[in-house]
Amino acid sequence: MRAPTALRPLGRGELVAVRFSRAPGLKGHRLRLPADTTLAEAAHRLVGELVSLRCAPDGRLLGWYRIGNDLGPLPADGKVGELDDDETYSLHFVENTLTWVSLQVNGMAIAWNVGLAVPVASLIDAAAVQFGLADGAWQLWCGDRRLDDFDVLADHASELAAGLHLRSSGG
Repeated sequence: MRAPTALRPLGRGELVAVRFSRAPGLKGHRLRLPADTTLAEAAHRLVGELVSLRCAPDGRLLGWYRIGNDLGPLPADGKVGELDDDETYSLHFVENTLTWVSLQVNGMAIAWNVGLAVPVASLIDAAAVQFGLADGAWQLWCGDRRLDDFDVLADHASELAAGLHLRSSGG
């Protein structure tokens, strides 16, 4: 069995205190995270710490989370250090809608049915298992944009027509 795909190193640096709530309108809890942590990574860290992973009884992922304010989710590539420490930021649930995308890997293109709320690192791991890829540093690209391990495809829904490409970091 192939070892699970490793995540990129987590954000480091100066810790900042930010108030996060489990959902819009709920009381927040002040947590300290590195200032350079992306909001996508912060949401990833808060799953299992502030909220549970939302699954169907059979284990299917029902969705993921994004950090936002009363108006909705903020850009996933924003930084925790850019948040206002007087505000409460909430986790917004992103439904795991299924969609077909074109995936290119090892010179072949296939139609791949993916969940829009599955973290990119998990998609990379699923592709590595499905296609018997060697252990190593694989990256998922959407058009000419390298997707971060903590992104979900819903973060890039308008770009998915360009298709996905799975590449080793060496090529």
